[in-house]
Amino acid sequence: MHKSKIVIKIGTSSLASSSGALSEDKLHQVVTIVSEAMEAGHQVILVSSGAIAAGYERIGYPVRPETTKAKQAAASVGQAILMNAYQEAFMKRGIVSAQLLLTKQEIIQEASYHHLQNTMTELLQRKVLPIINENDSTSIDELTFGDNDHLASLVSGFIHADYCILYTDVDGIYDKNPKLDRSAKRIRTITASELEKRSDIDLRGGSSQGTGGMAAKLHAALQASGMGASVFIGKLDQRIPSLVETTINGDGPGTYIISDQPVPLRSKKQWIAFHSPVSGELTIDEGAVNALLSAGKSLLAVGILGSSGDFNSGSTVIVRSSDASVIGKGRVRLSSDELNQQLTHKMKSPSPVVIHRDEWISVNDTYRERMTEHDFTIHE
Repeated sequence: MHKSKIVIKIGTSSLASSSGALSEDKLHQVVTIVSEAMEAGHQVILVSSGAIAAGYERIGYPVRPETTKAKQAAASVGQAILMNAYQEAFMKRGIVSAQLLLTKQEIIQEASYHHLQNTMTELLQRKVLPIINENDSTSIDELTFGDNDHLASLVSGFIHADYCILYTDVDGIYDKNPKLDRSAKRIRTITASELEKRSDIDLRGGSSQGTGGMAAKLHAALQASGMGASVFIGKLDQRIPSLVETTINGDGPGTYIISDQPVPLRSKKQWIAFHSPVSGELTIDEGAVNALLSAGKSLLAVGILGSSGDFNSGSTVIVRSSDASVIGKGRVRLSSDELNQQLTHKMKSPSPVVIHRDEWISVNDTYRERMTEHDFTIHE
């Protein structure tokens, strides 16, 4: 039997009681499901929500808090409670677990991104279970992942997971809202490229206790599949024996989003495509567009019509064709000052490489859903 690398995301609704507090029974159900997968020989990474649920009652809130400061206070207390509960339960199964609390800062900084990747690889090789959550107690709006679905998809990418499993309290994706329309049909299997084109899929399912919802899960699914993982969105049903094994064998209670990315992006290209902050833009001529998109060549200064932004060598920039269409992103080998001098005075001959092919991502290399204008905000 093939042993897989699996990211399992557990949402708040799968850990909380009806009052919104942490449920020990539900937590032990999660531990059983994850332990069974590890005991079967799979490498598992658990992305778990639940810190706020674990902490809010302990510090005197009568209901789950709504304000940012209250949520962060509850999370700072609850994360230790949640992790202790996980560690004790997994130790009873003979499994050592490790806690990793992340903010977006660890992802967008290339050095910390690779350190995190190395740490995760070492933990998996040592048969340790990494338990990951966003660092809710210190995250600020600009550096949040937004939801743990998104975080799970990013983790799936940089550890090159075979599967990204998003367990929730609904049994998959429907073409209509099944709570309102009895004719709604569950979509059993769909490719990522087909999912992007569907306009009939209902996005309103999900629990009020979590932050993601179905729209977040679909976005995460496209992102994870764009990095090579097959994605499952479905119900955390502890009644199904060996649930994770059943899920990866194609019989899980939910929807499968199949990656049709032919070759997963290498780690360096993943970072450039999905995580690196953008510092500027280049506009290139038709010959350079053909060289990048069709001929598999690097971008030379001679093909650049103009640039904007203040960037250094090693920065990531957007690249546009002469009609302003975005064709991709890449890491430059010249600063904006050096490039402008080259464009103005044609200082070097032969023309220098501005973006090497190994540091270039075209819209044909990944899904267009991830290469939108929103992803190309220039960071000052």
